[in-house]
Amino acid sequence: MEGTAPQGRVTVETPDGLRFLGDMARPGDDAELRRLLRENPMPGAISVSLQREPDFFMGSTVEGDVHETIVGRLSGDESRLVGLASRSVRDAWLNGEVGRLGYLSALRIDRRFRGSGGSLREGYRMMRELHEAGDTPYYVTTIIADNTLARTILERDRPWKPTYRRWGAVSTLVLPLWLPRLRPRPRGLEVRRAQEADRADVVACLQRVYRTYQLAPLWTETTLTDTGLARGLRVEDFTVALRRGRVVGCVAAWDQQGYKQAVIKGYDGWMRRLRPAVNVAAPLLRLPRLPDPGQPLRQVYLSHLAVEDEEPGVALPLLGAAYNDLLGRGLAFATLGLAEGNALLPLVKRALMHIEYRSILYLVHWEDGADAVELLDRRVPHVEVATL
Repeated sequence: MEGTAPQGRVTVETPDGLRFLGDMARPGDDAELRRLLRENPMPGAISVSLQREPDFFMGSTVEGDVHETIVGRLSGDESRLVGLASRSVRDAWLNGEVGRLGYLSALRIDRRFRGSGGSLREGYRMMRELHEAGDTPYYVTTIIADNTLARTILERDRPWKPTYRRWGAVSTLVLPLWLPRLRPRPRGLEVRRAQEADRADVVACLQRVYRTYQLAPLWTETTLTDTGLARGLRVEDFTVALRRGRVVGCVAAWDQQGYKQAVIKGYDGWMRRLRPAVNVAAPLLRLPRLPDPGQPLRQVYLSHLAVEDEEPGVALPLLGAAYNDLLGRGLAFATLGLAEGNALLPLVKRALMHIEYRSILYLVHWEDGADAVELLDRRVPHVEVATL
């Protein structure tokens, strides 16, 4: 988002003599923002960089109707970015009612400047000033469970940073698209591709189901057609389950490859040792190969999953139909995210071959949001990984 830094620019000088300028991202920073994402991957058994090609700001719009990015600039060469962090706000279901929920994302520090004293502190100071707009009391964020260094730093109490409260865990399931799945057909259940005439019923189903979760995004007929919040998503991308003409379940195949990509940067540990054998066997087993470092995951998100009462007899036919519809489209994987405690998570893990990534879900707040966090009940959370 183009803008002016709160209270003007922030200058940070580190013990080793480096000087940084804190500022708001500008359209002219696009190439540098994309470089930071490209060169600073998320660690784990599979190291992945979450990229936004060909335009950083295109991928930002799905995170919220408010979106702001702060950056750190290298003093003396202001075109060179050394760090970034984003703040978004959108409507969400909170205790069964609609409210404003923030999201903190894309925290990246150029690996050559990590450990420079003061940069993280001043970044939080700028973020705090943006927070004082008062448009949300708290934020969600996720951190890969394997990223113990980041979790240790962010969970530690410091007077200059917000509080990170663990609020559960999220499993991201990467589903190989290789063989058709059996689709049980319970009597009285119709499963098919959605049509324009189904739009209002899809929205109604999403709202009925998502209000029973905590932190779930609010979708309306307006936001579901918003070219920013729902960029590239069409009603025809939904699969719906109907009982007596009523939509009781839905899921979307949201292809974001045109503006967001997950690129393999490397493999570690058992995954590095196993990959050659998997790739040799892949053609025989009709499995997708694990990509070489530098290659993107040809993936689509299974998003907007809503099943009334988390009913297995609806969820399995619905997901099976959506999965089968993706075969033959040149895609290697479908990605689905579900929070710990969601009854659909063990169901999907049993039914579909998958690679699982676990992330820790946090609620983040400054002191003015502490009371609001205490008012949240502990119903199962639901965050949409396609918008993270």
